[in-house]
Amino acid sequence: MTIEAPPGDAVPTARVARLRVSNYRSLSDDVTVEFGDFTAFVGPNGSGKSNVLDVFRFLREALTFGLEPAISKRLGINRLRRVAPTKPRAIKIRIDLQAPDWDASYELQINAAKGASYRVENESLHAFLADGSQLSLVVDRGTVKAAPAGLAPLGSPTELVLPTLAGDPQIRPIVEALRSVRVHGIFPRELAQPQPVGVAPPLDDSGSNWCAVLRTLNDAALSDLQLGLERVTGDITGIRVDSAGGYYTAEFEHRIRNTTRWFSAGQESDGTLRLAGILTALLQSPAPPLLGIEEPELTINPGLLPLLYDYLRATSHKCQVAITTHSPDLLDLLDMDDVRVVERRDGATHVGLVAEHQRTIVKDSLLSAGSILRSGGFHTPGGEQNLLDLFDEDGPQ
Repeated sequence: MTIEAPPGDAVPTARVARLRVSNYRSLSDDVTVEFGDFTAFVGPNGSGKSNVLDVFRFLREALTFGLEPAISKRLGINRLRRVAPTKPRAIKIRIDLQAPDWDASYELQINAAKGASYRVENESLHAFLADGSQLSLVVDRGTVKAAPAGLAPLGSPTELVLPTLAGDPQIRPIVEALRSVRVHGIFPRELAQPQPVGVAPPLDDSGSNWCAVLRTLNDAALSDLQLGLERVTGDITGIRVDSAGGYYTAEFEHRIRNTTRWFSAGQESDGTLRLAGILTALLQSPAPPLLGIEEPELTINPGLLPLLYDYLRATSHKCQVAITTHSPDLLDLLDMDDVRVVERRDGATHVGLVAEHQRTIVKDSLLSAGSILRSGGFHTPGGEQNLLDLFDEDGPQ
């Protein structure tokens, strides 16, 4: 099974090369994550996997709707900033992007202010263009220290400056790349309910505008979606969107003996709906630069995870894909180079590659990745060991 972008579809050219973040929710100082075509975050409940992906969601909301709504949605700066026993710490976020025509690094630092408020301490953009020129934006405590030639933005201690420059043709692609990253936690309940007419793509985080996105899928994407659902249920032969009374409702066609019948989304199982929502996210057009899916295995039969992985991997050829997962069955399908281990130590989240000893165990087929996850989990170099690390190939250490 392959998923290819049909002619005319906009395939994103920008890629997330690296994320560096400090003190965002549970994330420790200087957490650095390298992103490839496919990246999977693995770790125990409460380790902070979702917080890594939420950095992208937060930045997208701050650049699109404003910093204040993005912080308020997360219950204020004091809930957003990592709790630490020492001096209060600033939230630092840096994203390195790469594109054929430019490379860019965007960075900001936010801290608490009096009265449960916040302040933007620093904001900067450094971009290197294909023609050899450079763009720089530097804002220090609300004062613009440097700006691209011909632009004179006003600084602010409580808002970001970069969105005000999005009209510039050289800066627009960078801003749009940051605004276009999507992170989805698909909820079947959202897909089962009638959804208001008038909402527009792209697919939102929970899938509450799923029907509107379904209506925009081209023939090739819709065929891929129907094929996936048929392989899951054995009898779904079609999917469509109906509208009545100002609401959209998704309907599924089932083959029953020698006839077919249409059923509303509310009559389908959670597993069928969630898979339909995830596949829609993967097939939507235009594809985002990076697409995050939180715990794609939830409510889905383990036997169907190879099918889901086929879609995830195929989508990673046209845009970057990042997932969080607890599934040993899904982990068995992954390349260890794509896995990032998320650990919580001393109350703070750390992210790193799989420890070399555990990579060797999987490489030499001594144990599967899923077996390691079931037997205590993965750790980073220098991280907390589990029972398997007390043994080597010759027996107990």
